[in-house]
Amino acid sequence: MKEFPRIHSLSTLGLIHHQEFDYQFHPLRTDFIGESGSGKSMIADLLQLIFVGSDAFESATKGVGDRPPDEMVLKAGGKGTDLGYAILNIETSENKFITIGTYIESSARHTQSFIVQAGFNFDDDSKLQAFDKPLSCKDFLLVNFQHKVD
Repeated sequence: MKEFPRIHSLSTLGLIHHQEFDYQFHPLRTDFIGESGSGKSMIADLLQLIFVGSDAFESATKGVGDRPPDEMVLKAGGKGTDLGYAILNIETSENKFITIGTYIESSARHTQSFIVQAGFNFDDDSKLQAFDKPLSCKDFLLVNFQHKVD
């Protein structure tokens, strides 16, 4: 079985075929199956965006045509910029998680990468502060909703 660190889960928000989903990865092997057009290749694209960013991004689906990041975001139909997130929980040791991800805007071809850790102590630059549980869509929705209310 895969030792640490390992990919624990992928969560998506506001993306085509992946509105608000949490995908948990098996430590040994994870398969994605589904009908054509259901969003399987997009999972590979999201992982690539998280790891290498939009500057080095090449869509996994060459035959269908380009899939730039800004076209992955669900369009709300209103005015302004629509947003999408892909977050990856990395289990660094048993039940200890850091979160890395990418933020995608419908009005920009470039994505913004980020890291989420527990706390704001930046005194120890050598180690990220891990969470005791992975973050999920609900965690990001809660923070986003609270931010809009404040």
